[in-house]
Amino acid sequence: MNNLIWQFHKHAGRARDGSDSLSWARASSQLLVSYAMKYQVEYQYSATPEFWKVLPGVGPGHERFQLFKEEYDKYDYILYADTDILFSNVATNIFEEYGDCDIASFNWPNPQDEKAFSEGRWLSTHGLSWDFYKSRYVSGGLYLMSRKFRQTLRPYVMNSPFDEKTGLPLSREAFSDRWPCGDQSIISFYLCFFDLKYIQFAHSLTRGPQAYNFCGAKNDENIKEYFEKFDEYRNTWEPGIG
Repeated sequence: MNNLIWQFHKHAGRARDGSDSLSWARASSQLLVSYAMKYQVEYQYSATPEFWKVLPGVGPGHERFQLFKEEYDKYDYILYADTDILFSNVATNIFEEYGDCDIASFNWPNPQDEKAFSEGRWLSTHGLSWDFYKSRYVSGGLYLMSRKFRQTLRPYVMNSPFDEKTGLPLSREAFSDRWPCGDQSIISFYLCFFDLKYIQFAHSLTRGPQAYNFCGAKNDENIKEYFEKFDEYRNTWEPGIG
């Protein structure tokens, strides 16, 4: 098996990222490199946006769609991880544990998507019920994607920021109206139309002991908890440090 772990981070200057986003991103990548080495998986870090700040409406999370390009077809499975996730040395081999699925992630439907359905907006006009949509909901942060998953959804996710009639990029307002949670809404929507096996990650990959997923706006106060957890998890890789 030829597998990959991939992260993207570029300082965005957003208030929700706190005063120093590079510090918490560096902490995440440091532990994930150790995880990659433990299970002999290739690791890549990117700071080059191809969608964000190029197309209106899309945010940094859209960069995970780089992984749907043909150049990544050489990988059987790709684990995408946000740069505010910390991996402990007790974390199991995700590629083995979830290797019989097409997509593994967290199933945390976002209220913005539910609101779009309740208001009869674009997401709800394709014969989907909210109950079915939320059962296929793929939350951001941590995705394990098979080659089959990436190839199947490739044309849909790559064209999702564009108007299907004009071929032009959707305006910021039109993109937000169609895809309330951006990349999450896009993947969840198209997953509804294909027979692809979806498995939910274990809770132990959210608040420990395998991994800690910060998942939210950061400030100088709440980021302290993140770095306390970083010290704890780093000590599982390098006892006596921290």
